[in-house]
Amino acid sequence: SGGFITLGSSGFPTSSGNPYNSIMMNTNPQAYGSNPNVLYVGSVIQHEIGHCIGMRHTDYMNRAYSCGGSAVNEGASNVGAILIPGTPSGPDANSWMLACSNGGNRTFNANDKIALNFLY
Repeated sequence: SGGFITLGSSGFPTSSGNPYNSIMMNTNPQAYGSNPNVLYVGSVIQHEIGHCIGMRHTDYMNRAYSCGGSAVNEGASNVGAILIPGTPSGPDANSWMLACSNGGNRTFNANDKIALNFLY
């Protein structure tokens, strides 16, 4: 997608509010290499579960923030992007919900925990 290897994909909660029921992981060796780091793969799974429970990319307004390249907007803020009190209104460099991975074990940061606690 956009010249990047898709590591995983999922969906958003149903109209009734139930979490999306599955995630798909890329099994091509180009995605994670021949000996994938379990923490890295775990962070991708964690990210996809974030989508299943309703989290959007924190850099949805400009994917170039985490992906590089040209600025790409994933859609209007009124389509699922609700600012949660106490969280930044722009991209967060350490968020688990950035559009592109940094290739490491990116887990919940303080702002992510605020959002999770607010929602759940």
